[in-house]
Amino acid sequence: MGGEKNRTTDQAIPLMKCAWMGAFRGAWGDKSPHRKPLRDSKPATRQQAIPLMKCARMGAFLGGVGGQVPPQKKTEAMKCARMGAFRGVWGDKSPHRKKIKEDQMDKGFRIGPIEVKPATALAPMEGITDASFRRLIRKCGGCGLTVTEFVNCEALAREVDRTWSKTKTDDEGPASVQIYGRDPERLALAAQMCEARGAQIVDLNLGCPAKQVVSGNAGSALMKEPALCARIFRAVREAISIPLTVKMRLGWNAHSMNALEIARMAQEEGLQMVVVHGRTREEGYRGRSHWECVRPIAEALHIPVLVNGDILTRADARRAIELSGASGIMVGRGLLRNPWLLCQIAQENAGEPVFEPSLEARCAFVCEYMDSLASLDISPGGVLGKIKCFLGYFTRGLAYSSQMRERAYRLDTVEAVRAAVLSYFEMLSREKLDGVFDEVVAEAGVNDRFKEGDPRRMDSV
Repeated sequence: MGGEKNRTTDQAIPLMKCAWMGAFRGAWGDKSPHRKPLRDSKPATRQQAIPLMKCARMGAFLGGVGGQVPPQKKTEAMKCARMGAFRGVWGDKSPHRKKIKEDQMDKGFRIGPIEVKPATALAPMEGITDASFRRLIRKCGGCGLTVTEFVNCEALAREVDRTWSKTKTDDEGPASVQIYGRDPERLALAAQMCEARGAQIVDLNLGCPAKQVVSGNAGSALMKEPALCARIFRAVREAISIPLTVKMRLGWNAHSMNALEIARMAQEEGLQMVVVHGRTREEGYRGRSHWECVRPIAEALHIPVLVNGDILTRADARRAIELSGASGIMVGRGLLRNPWLLCQIAQENAGEPVFEPSLEARCAFVCEYMDSLASLDISPGGVLGKIKCFLGYFTRGLAYSSQMRERAYRLDTVEAVRAAVLSYFEMLSREKLDGVFDEVVAEAGVNDRFKEGDPRRMDSV
């Protein structure tokens, strides 16, 4: 926006009454050849605004998306009109933010015949997004699509019961089963078996950066082999009649960012949605997600493209959509700290009051999650492991939480862990620390416990 400073409230309110003027400011600053003298202390009149109509589209476009989209994208510019005026005048500080709606989020999208609305999805996370967690996120509201933990196609093909238990989505909808592997025929067989057991959507994993996955040349390692990706897409597409999607990264490293090439292959082979995490495999979870790098993919495809990575707040969701031009968002770690995030995003987009969970609501969520794990076909030790893993994410960086976690990690029963959690929340309530979940503190040594790039590190937020 040309380095122009955000206007003051007194200056901005009059301009907010005229979207054209705001769009103009976002695009041109004070340098437009069409510029008319402006009186910043008075409302912009219709006579002042009409001469600027010729640059309204460009103004909306540059003010709204930061100049990342080629000027010829007139349709996209028009969709950004209100956001363009808003950005051109207010930057990120407008009290009228609830009035700005990202059209992509409001209208939802379709994966083949399946409607996803709102345009939000829960990302697959190993050890986290089991049926209990997915059900609770749906209960919190605002979730358009859920995805299972990723499952190995070989284990599915060999009928391993424990693996198949992760694919159950009986009472969910819409929901997707994510599978991974590298053999086209085995992936096709696994997808076929998923469909036979009631899967609504099958998702292919080309994005997992975990060493145990890429060491087998699966997950994000497949992005080094575009020709193999094309064969996988074709084999699986031919094997099933339900929708097929793919989740990927930008590429293997900064020198081979080939997500656009592989996404085009996916569309050509009949896949019906692409999700892109805005990092390469080499980056892991370090640094920030490059949402702007998703835009060329979103522009090139006619199927839905979702943006993923580092969407931890409502502001992140807005910015990710603006920069990427995606059809929707997929959120993972952000929901581990704030399970109501998708609900809040949907409410903000609809201009509705945004729900702010109390300490009691947060405590109740943790306790309900612990209770729900009892319904899963896993051992008591497995239940404890899941609870402790979740607590590590849910309380990471919160004031006084390290003592609670250290205590909980040493306990050997669900009841004892529950007591430790209740004690922690009682302390927060007693000390009137209701805002603790809005503040992340860098506890001494928190990063030392995890390797660089681990999503549990404070510097990965």
